[in-house]
Amino acid sequence: MQKHASPGDALKFASRAVMHEGHDCVLWPYAKNRGYGVLYLNGKFEWAHRLVLSAWDGPAPPGHEACHSCDTPACINPLHLRWGTRQDNVTDMMTRRRHWSHTWQRP
Repeated sequence: MQKHASPGDALKFASRAVMHEGHDCVLWPYAKNRGYGVLYLNGKFEWAHRLVLSAWDGPAPPGHEACHSCDTPACINPLHLRWGTRQDNVTDMMTRRRHWSHTWQRP
């Protein structure tokens, strides 16, 4: 069962992640959707990694999404996040072989 957080607890955790100086993944400990951290804030669901990246690097440029360099959806370490286009994210996924393919088999 997923642990749900109050918006205050979730925001405190996210703000600590923004101040995190280590290079290890900082995993979102609360509710997740498809492996990505989520929280309910101001009447809507927000992605935790986008919230942290916005606090760290400013709002997303138009047409950009948060990309993970660590390939860990639950990670909210801002050093592992960057704004990129959908194509940037798809290219990363293909290059790192994180996509499903009927012709590719895991080693």
